[in-house]
Amino acid sequence: MSASNGGGGSGSVTADFRRGKRFRKLLKMLSTPAVQRATSAFRWQALLAIAVQLLANLGCFVGLTVLILQQTRGMSELDDAGKALVSCHDALVTLQVGRMGCMCIRPACVPGGKGGRQRTLQVGPCVSATAYPAFVSMSCRR
Repeated sequence: MSASNGGGGSGSVTADFRRGKRFRKLLKMLSTPAVQRATSAFRWQALLAIAVQLLANLGCFVGLTVLILQQTRGMSELDDAGKALVSCHDALVTLQVGRMGCMCIRPACVPGGKGGRQRTLQVGPCVSATAYPAFVSMSCRR
C-alpha cells in the first residue's frame, strides 16, 4: 500500500516524514524576504501589464469610434449631395418639358388584364414621330 491512501507500515510513515520535511523546507524558502520581494514585484508587473493592455484597448476603441463617426458624417454628406443632384436633374427635366410647351396623351402598355398586358393612356411630354417613332407605333406584345 502507498502512503497516499493511508496504508499501514513503517514505509508509509517514513515517506510522510520525508514529504513533511520537504514541505517545511519549501515553506521556509518561500517565506524569505528575497522570495517575497520577487513575488511582489512579479504581481505588480502583471498588474501593470494588465493596466497597459486595458489602456491600449480603450484607446483603440475610442479611435475606432471617432473614425466611424467621421465616416458616418461623410456618408451623410455624400447622400445629401446625391439627393441635391437628383433634385437638380428633376428640375432640369421639368424645365425642358415646360419649354416644349405641351403635354400629350399617348397609348402605353401596362401589366394586367386577361392577356397579361392591357392598353392604357399615359400622360407625358409630346414626342414627335420622327424623333421617337417607337412611341408613336407602340403595340402591346408580350
